[in-house]
Amino acid sequence: MRKEKILAPTIYIEQVKESNSLKGVYLETFLRNYQLNPNLSKDWNIHTDFHKNSKPLVKGYDYSEADDPENEINSSEYNPCFDNRNANNNQDTLIEPVDFDIASKVYSRYINNFLSSLDLGIGPNDWEFAGDLWYNVYGKGQLAELHTHIGHSFSLVHFMKFEKGLHSPIVFVDVWSGDEFSPDISEGDLLMFPSHIKHKVPPNAIEDLRISIAFNIFVKNDPDLEVNIKKKQRVARHGSRG
Repeated sequence: MRKEKILAPTIYIEQVKESNSLKGVYLETFLRNYQLNPNLSKDWNIHTDFHKNSKPLVKGYDYSEADDPENEINSSEYNPCFDNRNANNNQDTLIEPVDFDIASKVYSRYINNFLSSLDLGIGPNDWEFAGDLWYNVYGKGQLAELHTHIGHSFSLVHFMKFEKGLHSPIVFVDVWSGDEFSPDISEGDLLMFPSHIKHKVPPNAIEDLRISIAFNIFVKNDPDLEVNIKKKQRVARHGSRG
């Protein structure tokens, strides 16, 4: 596992050793669904705060302050329609439904390693998947607009089909400065990042399909998780200056 500092938070990138096996299980289904209806997977945007002409995920929440640990979110204000911890699985909208049970078991091992590396005492029983997993198939010109996954602890993306240097990377955006950053991603990588970070996927510039699996996780019984992570980062930075 490697770490890259982006803005204030840290992202984690790890190559999934089982990537080829997962491609064998899922890729044909994704491609059949896409060929029958060449759009992004039907359910991708219920897992984010991006909804055109709709209310934000959290009523009255100032998204420009998303990186500010002092800007607390009242969980009672969540709109359950947009919080995928409570959302119904939209698999019935897909022409061919997808069973992500195998993928969930594979990803769980990497999530445990990732959470353990934070050194915050988060064990295997202290987190859960925040709703269902979903997949994204990007044809030429298709994109994901700027959004976050506020309401969850961490968001993850597995780059199942990704041509480095040809496919559009994921882009993180600093809410304060507008600066953008794209991590160094290769096919098979699992990217893990705090859910509040704004990100987007630019339009796919080529005909070759770009395919990923994405999901959120929720760390139980730790409402101050984001603050605790930032505190550890500040301590680490100050300590390094000696």
